[in-house]
Amino acid sequence: MGERLDTEVAFSYLGDLKKKFLTKYDNYTIRNSFSYQLKDFSDEIKQLANSYEINPTSKIGKLKEKLSEATEILHDNVEKLLQRGEKLNIIAQKSNRLRDSSDDFVKNIQEIKRRQKWRKYRCYAIIIIFFLFLFLTVKYIF
Repeated sequence: MGERLDTEVAFSYLGDLKKKFLTKYDNYTIRNSFSYQLKDFSDEIKQLANSYEINPTSKIGKLKEKLSEATEILHDNVEKLLQRGEKLNIIAQKSNRLRDSSDDFVKNIQEIKRRQKWRKYRCYAIIIIFFLFLFLTVKYIF
């Protein structure tokens, strides 16, 4: 963007310089004069160069400065956005691992509950079987 603007300004300056030169001198004077004979045109060259001068106080210089500041801010914001994206990816990975761990935990708890129920019912089943065996043996003996 900056190079294109510099090129446009340079060609605009050269175009204006050509117009001023051709309005001041006719074709006969241009063809029959040596370059040092047209030195009275140097004041107009200086005046035109001053009007096209690009420095920090000119409008174009200020625009370039603001553009470079905006570009720098944009680069900083993009960098911060990328860092934020990386942090969000890390958080997403941690949350996925936490979800997987919690699923495993739930499965383990359910397995432990099932085992505890079998232990509890196994004791009742053994007691019932013992009394049935005792009842049946007593009944057959007497």
